[in-house]
Formats: sequence, C-alpha cells, structure tokens
Amino acid sequence: MKIILAVALFITSWISVAAEPVALQGIVRSQKEGLMEGVVVSAKRSQSTITVSVVTDKNGAYQFPQSRLSPGSYELAIRAIGYELPQKKND
Repeated sequence: MKIILAVALFITSWISVAAEPVALQGIVRSQKEGLMEGVVVSAKRSQSTITVSVVTDKNGAYQFPQSRLSPGSYELAIRAIGYELPQKKND
C-alpha cells in the first residue's frame, strides 16, 4: 500500500508540473548528432544578473515554465559536452 501511494503521489506531482504553462520552449539539435539530450539551456533576462537553466530531454526539447520567466527580453546560451561555442565579441 505504501508503494502504491508513493507512486500515485509521484505521478500526481509530475502531472501538475507538466501542466504548468510554458514561457519559452525549443529543440536543440546539431547537424552531426541530430536531437541532443542533456544540453543545458540558460536564459538571462536583459539588464539582470539572474540566469535560469533547464536541460533538454531525450528528444532535444527544453521548456522554461512561466513561473520562472517573467515577460521580457532574454539572451539564451547553451552548454553541451564536447562543443565549444564562439566567445562573445565586445563592442
């Protein structure tokens, strides 16, 4: 009985998280590997020091919940093992 209850609580929690409105979503893929799992995608709001990060799933998909990103402009960055992105140029 305890195991069934724990599973039911987990499923209920997962459904409530999955049902949360999404503020920003996308898919990460490369020409070489296709859809990329485990990539860290970070969103930093303009004029802010706060960064919110999520990780892509097995289908390369990522979602930022609406509760974590307020409306505004964001700069996105990604990190993936084995890849180096060009450095930002200073104006």
